[in-house]
Amino acid sequence: MTSKPLVVPDYIRQEIQRFVIEAYEAGETYTLGELWDLTGRLVPIEVIDEWIEDKRREKRDLPPAMPDSTIVGVFGPRGSGKSLLVTWLAWQRYCQGLPVFYNPKGLLTFPPRKGGVCEFLSLKDMAFLDLGGYERAFVFWDEIQRVLSKFRASTTASFLMNGALQQTRKLGMDLGVTSNAVSQLDGGLTEQLNIHGKLDGKLEYRLRKRVPNGDYVIVQWTDTHGVMGKGPNRFVKGAQIDNRIRLPRRISHLSDMFPYYNTRAIADPMEVLGLTADEMRAAGLERDSGISRTDLVKWVRFQLIPDMVKAGATIVLPDSLADTWIPNNYSQGYNHAECCGSEQTEPDIVTVSSKSGLMIKCSKGVRVPMTIDPILLTGALRKAGLKSRGGRTSALQFILPPPEMMERFQAGMWSPDE
Repeated sequence: MTSKPLVVPDYIRQEIQRFVIEAYEAGETYTLGELWDLTGRLVPIEVIDEWIEDKRREKRDLPPAMPDSTIVGVFGPRGSGKSLLVTWLAWQRYCQGLPVFYNPKGLLTFPPRKGGVCEFLSLKDMAFLDLGGYERAFVFWDEIQRVLSKFRASTTASFLMNGALQQTRKLGMDLGVTSNAVSQLDGGLTEQLNIHGKLDGKLEYRLRKRVPNGDYVIVQWTDTHGVMGKGPNRFVKGAQIDNRIRLPRRISHLSDMFPYYNTRAIADPMEVLGLTADEMRAAGLERDSGISRTDLVKWVRFQLIPDMVKAGATIVLPDSLADTWIPNNYSQGYNHAECCGSEQTEPDIVTVSSKSGLMIKCSKGVRVPMTIDPILLTGALRKAGLKSRGGRTSALQFILPPPEMMERFQAGMWSPDE
């Protein structure tokens, strides 16, 4: 008479699997046979080996750890306390020592604290994920629908901002956004949200009417994509209703945030309209060159053009100017890294030698020529007041003022027609 194979209920099998995996992850030195004995041999030893091999494979395939990053959306009608709630979230991060950035300008007025950072973040810097060298930060983006609107989904601004949202995790950036027009939001934003909350919309009414103990909001937090699991399936008239996990919370005394939140901060529409392809390309070149376009215009007007006029030039070609004249005649400084190890950039320096530790004079620094991108230089020449002729190619030429008109040129009063 042959015995029938043992049938183990699913719940017991799951408990055995949990025990085996916890023993493996805890670093226990059990052999495969010992684990089989400890589980009462209720499942085949081959199954236990498969469970352990699956965990080994997960560890082998695990990508490098990424910093935590959460994008939180807070939605509700006007006056519901959306911005105060995100200000409260930002205040907690600020008190924990995390840098806080915000948009629009003047939105937050956190008091100074040692090591604290609370600064405006332009949309351009947001597009470049440029947080001034910080890798962890909290960013408060108020009324996000003005940039990420489904009615402007094909614009450069929307494309850039959606790209930035998709990359926030690489910097470990936490982002808090608000909107009172959820139906207008770009679908790209909802794809990136981790958690969103809806407010009851009655805070302003309670505060205005001085309702006793009315200084609170009720927010319904929702796991946007159901990552943490979902509730049981429920159907109404044959249609499944939303079963994502929700967590209602009552948050009191949000009016304490009023001193830190500027209700009169208004988004600059020109900041959004300025996010064009040409502008972002120029901004990228500006970041790479290390010199602002404003400073470059001043340098062109008061240094470059006078020097070229003294040399007898009457017209200039931006490409040739950027490729030859500027690198040959101007320098960013001198590199002393190889000769004495100093970070100074002057040609002749007195420093402490990195090799001997003695005070020495060094004149062996390597000259670093100045380099300016032709596109940046062309823009600076135009803003400096020079007139151009020719097309948008290497044949573009700029007319220089004569020596006797230099003062009028630098004052912005010269015209080539004079």
